[in-house]
Amino acid sequence: MISLPQNKFTDLKFADAPSYKKDLERARIVGLAAIGVIISSKEDLREVLSHNGIKIITTAEVDTSESKWMQTARKLRPIVDYLSVTPHSLMDCREASKAKIIDSIVIKTPEMIFDDVCATYLDEKKGFLEVSLLDLLLMAKKGMSLGNIRKEVEIAFFRKIPVIVTRMRSPSGHILDKISSYSVAYALLGGNVDRWICSVSSYPYHAVERRSLLNRGVKKVEA
Repeated sequence: MISLPQNKFTDLKFADAPSYKKDLERARIVGLAAIGVIISSKEDLREVLSHNGIKIITTAEVDTSESKWMQTARKLRPIVDYLSVTPHSLMDCREASKAKIIDSIVIKTPEMIFDDVCATYLDEKKGFLEVSLLDLLLMAKKGMSLGNIRKEVEIAFFRKIPVIVTRMRSPSGHILDKISSYSVAYALLGGNVDRWICSVSSYPYHAVERRSLLNRGVKKVEA
């Protein structure tokens, strides 16, 4: 498992495997030290290559609208550094929050699906909440309310659940730099600006390092 540069600008959901290479130069320009390449199968790993000057992390996102989403998550877990789930109901969110194989819960729907019970489960396993900056900006552009997402982030902050910001792009596809990314998240969702700074640097680092340590522990026990 990969080791990230600590406290450096990181986007754990930079782009998918077939297309990430075309934006590598822009990633360097905005100061990204590490990027997450989203894969959906073992075959996608063939597209992921190491690059000088920028760390590559393999990531995956499972959607609970898929009937066998937990089965998909189990298949992807051994081949990625970071695994998240996008739930669409409170029941699914609680199940995903409790599952030890899941690193983070992605909040991107206007409905309230993350509550204090979910936060408790995440806290017990030292998990993370994740928000996609691109999805937030698209929702705001369409005039959709972000009120419930703000409440969900408030719950996470209150319970000291780290919130990670991913997909740091504008609706036009422009890749945002570090200051723009955490500033937009702060403007849209409020809270503490220092925590939003951590959301694009130290929190992604801790998420990947935590999973790496867990995997090493599993291998040690199996040996």
